[in-house]
Amino acid sequence: MSYPRISANQSVRMLLAVVAAGVLLATTGCGPEPEPPPTFHPSTPQQAAALTYFNTAVKPVFRQNCYRCHFGMNHKGNFNLSTREQLLKGGKNGVDVIPGDPEHSTLVQAVRHAGPGDHPMPMPPKDKLSDSDIAAIVKWIADGAIMDR
Repeated sequence: MSYPRISANQSVRMLLAVVAAGVLLATTGCGPEPEPPPTFHPSTPQQAAALTYFNTAVKPVFRQNCYRCHFGMNHKGNFNLSTREQLLKGGKNGVDVIPGDPEHSTLVQAVRHAGPGDHPMPMPPKDKLSDSDIAAIVKWIADGAIMDR
């Protein structure tokens, strides 16, 4: 089998294209997309406290354990944590978060790995969250599930 000859100029262009593709992949990665700026601005001290709690106690748990599958363009099971509006729509199993009612919120059952038999799977699927992370999510939902977007 014979291969076509290419010029040195063509070789350089091909090498640059491969390097550019590698740089593009390295800079964009396969992880979750960057978070957009906050759009929710609290109007009461209670909302401000709930937002602070979300940002310090709950959002880091979501970022570490949930965003890969349920944020931005990724929303497995149609469950999306990108905005409060999308969160409250729920996923393919219906409403997953009921603000003020964590015990009837499917999300709480899923993170406790104690969901009903018809729930698709416990979340996160491989490792259960710590008791303190679960407690943070429960408190956040009980306080109204306030988010920054």
